[in-house]
Amino acid sequence: MTVIPPYTQFSLNIRGLIDVKSRDAKLKWLKWLIREYKPDLIHFQEHHCHTMKEVMTAFRRLGGKVMGISLTPVKGSFAGVLTFVPANSVLYNMVEEHTVSPDGRYIRSI
Repeated sequence: MTVIPPYTQFSLNIRGLIDVKSRDAKLKWLKWLIREYKPDLIHFQEHHCHTMKEVMTAFRRLGGKVMGISLTPVKGSFAGVLTFVPANSVLYNMVEEHTVSPDGRYIRSI
């Protein structure tokens, strides 16, 4: 039986990560947040990414794993959710799979 250790999770409305002008400042702040507060999971709302390439472009700089991805279905819509597991998370090695949904707001169970 796998025991899930105590962990900390944050939920943030990031208000977009695809705009190049604001993305760098937001990612710098997120690196600081991860270093200082050491969250094990961060749930992001409104990332505004339409493709997996946009998700990976934004999140690869942080290290860690991206999971439970729901992409923004239409350009200009304010949607998209995902969960990020930082590399220093106590849950990092427990994450084995994830889903991707094109629907924007919700993660569907399969």
